[in-house]
Amino acid sequence: MGPLPRERIGGRARGEKMKERIEKRAIAERPVPEVALLPFLARVFVRSLRTVARGGVVGALFWPTVAAAVIWLTVALVGWGPLSEALLAWVETYRSGSEGSAAGSDGLPWWAVAVVIGVKMALWLGLIPLVYVTAMVIIGVWVLPRLVREIAARDYPNLGVQPEGTVWQSLGNTLRAAGLYFVGLLGALLLWWLPGALVALPFLLTGWFNMKTTAYDCLCEVASPRECEGVIGSYRGPLFVVGLAGAALVWVPVVNLFAPVLVGIFFTHASLSLLDLYRSAHGEWELIDT
Repeated sequence: MGPLPRERIGGRARGEKMKERIEKRAIAERPVPEVALLPFLARVFVRSLRTVARGGVVGALFWPTVAAAVIWLTVALVGWGPLSEALLAWVETYRSGSEGSAAGSDGLPWWAVAVVIGVKMALWLGLIPLVYVTAMVIIGVWVLPRLVREIAARDYPNLGVQPEGTVWQSLGNTLRAAGLYFVGLLGALLLWWLPGALVALPFLLTGWFNMKTTAYDCLCEVASPRECEGVIGSYRGPLFVVGLAGAALVWVPVVNLFAPVLVGIFFTHASLSLLDLYRSAHGEWELIDT
């Protein structure tokens, strides 16, 4: 019997590949295990405390926030003088020299005084989210990769390490989320007249930002792109709650100095736990993305 024709071999290979894709699609459509939210959060919190207590991350707790603060305070101090001069030059043309007019003690119209004060307050208040976002970028690039791999090897050895993401993918994801985050913060300022809006909206936006950036950064160190998308899409609710828990740390004095790293630890345990659940339903085939 002679060898099979090349056309038959190619047709059989294509048929086997199609069958494999159909099987994988059927696996992907399997329902994922549900998560009991409160036990899940408690487990993430306890495991995160154990990670901090081991001492391996103590050195990383402070320096990202300190570095981000130094960067933006330097920018603010260097730019403060030129900005003040520009604002004063802008309102100088509207200086009113007549007494009894609706002007401040220095002859400036009331609205010009309000604009100057508002711009300066906005700039100083804007330093807080700028420092936070910059610290999260630093953590995502320099801290999380090593941290995730160490925690995965120690606490989740059955997952294995299959890094598929790159630093540029992580940085691009963070910068896109940061852009939307700042747009949301500016939009929140327009709702200042709603009671509690300037507290609730930034809190929710920070929780979303944490989920959008840190969950991906953690998962891309141990999972395939298909798994990253599947875990985040299937467990968006629990991950958002973890993000809100991290956002709450920003409001706690002293703790907020190392909140970005704590957020990274929270999401490492949350993401790896959810990845374990996801794989229990979908199997190991997604380790190789096709």
